[in-house]
Amino acid sequence: MKKALVLMLAASAYYLSSGCAPSQGTGFDVSLGSSQVILLNTSTKSCQALYASNTTTTTDDISAVYFSIPKLTITWTGAQPLVVQYISIGLSSAQLGGSEFSCIVGGDTLLYTWYGSGVTTTTTSLTINSGAETNACPIKCGSVTVSDKKKDAYGSGTVFVYGLTKDGSGNDVPVSGESYIQFEYKGVK
Repeated sequence: MKKALVLMLAASAYYLSSGCAPSQGTGFDVSLGSSQVILLNTSTKSCQALYASNTTTTTDDISAVYFSIPKLTITWTGAQPLVVQYISIGLSSAQLGGSEFSCIVGGDTLLYTWYGSGVTTTTTSLTINSGAETNACPIKCGSVTVSDKKKDAYGSGTVFVYGLTKDGSGNDVPVSGESYIQFEYKGVK
């Protein structure tokens, strides 16, 4: 899993540094069921933990403080299939320890988020041929550092989706899309 994430990030760095920056907008859209996310001071189970074990008795593998994005829809209208590489979620607020938080969802974690949605998944990729596809299990990110857990916290963030498609010559073409979120944390009184 870690190797896959490193490879995805290396590929992204290569494309960006080689002048092949992802194109935005060309038949690619990212939308959310809600632009508001709630930070929760508890732990939970990832989609991978829920589906891979086929039992509800697995231990929590996402640490507190966490948030989830229940509904993320990727719409693709390109001529060639889109292979989603990763989703990056960033939060920003002075009330977060370090003022920023980022979470990358890729590899098996990404695949299990769409498990059961009807979209084509293999052991290595999430492929959207054409149309709109929505995750079947909420995207979850944990270990968010809140500066003072007794106080309320608010901020904004970005959900960025990066994928690859093919041009008419069969060359990889990076594409990306993003959507914006607001987050809220209710302090423990």
